[in-house]
Amino acid sequence: RIRRSHLSAIATALRHAPSFGEAALWQALRGGQLGVTFRRQVPLRGYIVDFYASGAKLIVEVDGGYHVEQTEADARRDGELSARGYRVLRLPEQLVVEQPAEAVALIRAALRG
Repeated sequence: RIRRSHLSAIATALRHAPSFGEAALWQALRGGQLGVTFRRQVPLRGYIVDFYASGAKLIVEVDGGYHVEQTEADARRDGELSARGYRVLRLPEQLVVEQPAEAVALIRAALRG
């Protein structure tokens, strides 16, 4: 298990070097624009999640090309987080970049329930 301080250091580095999709989505999520506060690159239960709205217990992950090879690990991680009461929404980076309004609509729908 990775120590929390190590995860925090990694999360800080990731905040300073977001993927194109993460940077684009952050512009739509920051500052409570969707009615909840999102944080980015958050250490949570031994993982680092892309975006997290604690009030809604909603995790939003932007999946780029790297995740194509990670589907099994991602599913295991999502299952562990779901078992602890978190909801996980995975969005393809291509959707976030090419259809940002659709990505935001999916997040709004997830926030409603």
